[in-house]
Amino acid sequence: MLEYEDILDVHYPFENWNLYLKYPRMNLEDRAKIFSPFAALRGHTHALSETADSIFEISEEELLEDSKNELEEIINEIIFQLQCSKKVQVRVSYFVENALSVERKGVYQELVGFVKKVEIEEKCLWIENEKISFSKIRSIQIDENS
Repeated sequence: MLEYEDILDVHYPFENWNLYLKYPRMNLEDRAKIFSPFAALRGHTHALSETADSIFEISEEELLEDSKNELEEIINEIIFQLQCSKKVQVRVSYFVENALSVERKGVYQELVGFVKKVEIEEKCLWIENEKISFSKIRSIQIDENS
């Protein structure tokens, strides 16, 4: 014998129809509002996002002398190709400092695009509309297919 077999075919007893008319069934939209999420801890979501941002922020890495020389060679190659009126597409990894960070922390970003110009005096590289200082560049690669 199955559990509850004796009541499976029994209809719901509406002995008091006035009660059913007084308290009609709630529509699905109103029922959904009852169970909608709420902020039990005010500001908790904001605090979590701030913590996550600070966890992923790092200090800028100092490049070794060999890496600096390699970057200088690549930048000279870019200057040469630009002087020959060639379009130069590069992939650059560079440090972006968080303006709100007291400890000078930030993140490394990667940008792929065509070099517009190289400013030797200001020691910066223009890729598309982004100005990147030589000192912030961690790595740079010239795309040979450009």
